[in-house]
Amino acid sequence: FRATLAAAPDAAEALYGLGMALAASGNIPTAERALRDSLVAQPLQPLAELQLASVLSAQGRWQESVAMLRAALVQHPGLPGAAALLAEAHTGLAGQIAAAAMVSRS
Repeated sequence: FRATLAAAPDAAEALYGLGMALAASGNIPTAERALRDSLVAQPLQPLAELQLASVLSAQGRWQESVAMLRAALVQHPGLPGAAALLAEAHTGLAGQIAAAAMVSRS
């Protein structure tokens, strides 16, 4: 991916592939940047949107993940895997809200 990106820094498919590889290797913040760059280069990529939402969830950024998934499902109804990831993000968000409520009561 890096060789393709050296020649064409805005190659959406290469940025997406790089983001996927980085996410798989656990380099989540850099994966997020590559996926966002891919979506800037070519908006409305359902798989890149789904992977970005997954990366956001992996960082505990549930609200952003929920927003990304809702927008993706509006643009791409029935996107495979999106409903399950949205349910996971909602669960994470609910847990985050509950934890914040417990802290504020302490």
